[in-house]
Amino acid sequence: IKEVFDSFDTEGTGQLKPAEIRNSLIKHGFKATKNTAFHILGEYDEKQEGYLDFESFVNMCATNYNQRKDTKENIRSVFVKYTAKGENTFDIENLKKMATDLGENVSDEILKEMIESIDGNMDGKVTFDDFYNAMTKRTH
Repeated sequence: IKEVFDSFDTEGTGQLKPAEIRNSLIKHGFKATKNTAFHILGEYDEKQEGYLDFESFVNMCATNYNQRKDTKENIRSVFVKYTAKGENTFDIENLKKMATDLGENVSDEILKEMIESIDGNMDGKVTFDDFYNAMTKRTH
């Protein structure tokens, strides 16, 4: 969670201001307006300081994790974002783009292993069903 917080904290202040929240959400593929950022602050800035500190961010993540509903529609929107136009599968190159967008530097070997671990028919391509199953798999 600290790595995610730090990736949002582009100014390095330990405080997520509205612009940083909005820009980070957009960077990660979410539709976010100024109102979105202020709504998040209104709900999770318990000290009413105008920013989220790390403690508030952790509380927000924990709350949302417990209330999270991974709808097929939400997961499909992520899948579609990373598939080539007109395609209904993605491969290692698409996964590499996804990792890069998330700020991760992952080797091709690891990406290949990830594809292999979720590729239902072992053709080197991930279908939406493969992706959905991987995204909704709960580990305890």
